[in-house]
Amino acid sequence: MLLLAVLPFGAVLAVLAWSPLLVVRTVDVTGQSHVTVAQVLEASGLTAGAHPFLPVTWNRGEWPEMHLMRAERRIEKLPWVADARVDWLPLHAVRIRITERTPFACLPYLGGSLLLDETGVVLESVQDTEAAKGCKELRGVAFSGYVNGRRPDVTDPLLLETGLRVLKAFRRSGGTADGSTSGAASGTAAADANAADTATAGGTTSETAAANGKTSETAAADGPDLYDAVRWVDVLAVDRVLVSLEDRITLRMDPTGDLQYMADFAGEIFFRHIAPQEKGIVDFTRGSDPAFIPE
Repeated sequence: MLLLAVLPFGAVLAVLAWSPLLVVRTVDVTGQSHVTVAQVLEASGLTAGAHPFLPVTWNRGEWPEMHLMRAERRIEKLPWVADARVDWLPLHAVRIRITERTPFACLPYLGGSLLLDETGVVLESVQDTEAAKGCKELRGVAFSGYVNGRRPDVTDPLLLETGLRVLKAFRRSGGTADGSTSGAASGTAAADANAADTATAGGTTSETAAANGKTSETAAADGPDLYDAVRWVDVLAVDRVLVSLEDRITLRMDPTGDLQYMADFAGEIFFRHIAPQEKGIVDFTRGSDPAFIPE
């Protein structure tokens, strides 16, 4: 009985395998930017004359895999590709839709940078600063080598994880120059912002500058958010991190604490209590209230 059930299925496959009606004539690739159409086509194996479904591979313990499915997996091995969708459009067309990874962090490397996505996967090595535009520099993460499409061979994986986690917290923070916040701790951060002025070291507070209308809020009327101000993150240890805002304000943080609260609070301090020309350090490691130490 089993043989009788399998025979019709095998006959259909045989007919499809040799049928010229299903031979691919055109392949449309969309969504790609960093990868080329030629790279996608080579990875997919779907060129003119190929069959969209055959050959079918069948490994023990797994579902059968048609050519289209196998093409998706192959395309997704390209470093820049996060997701690939391959569809057959009867009778002779195939459509490949690409979703690319987004550069998120940069590791300094030989005078240039390694571009990483938010999971830490290496996209490529670049020397051009324009190619790394929008990435945040991640310092303090030593590595011995790398392969595009994989995580770099870091000496301490926890340092990479810590740096990425810090950047994600600042990206989630909604602190803006107009004083609005959308982070998880924004309400508390706004209520506690005055504590930062009380803890200001050196006898001079940024509240004076605010009273004179010279805060970053005035300077940035268009409302840039806090993540735009981040220039680099230096991971000294899993519990010691420095974050640079506009290359003039350095945050000292212990990311093993309430990281999102600190990121939201940093936005409140930076935009509402520090003047645009001021430089210094905001120390989140000196008790419950951060202290601003002018340069």
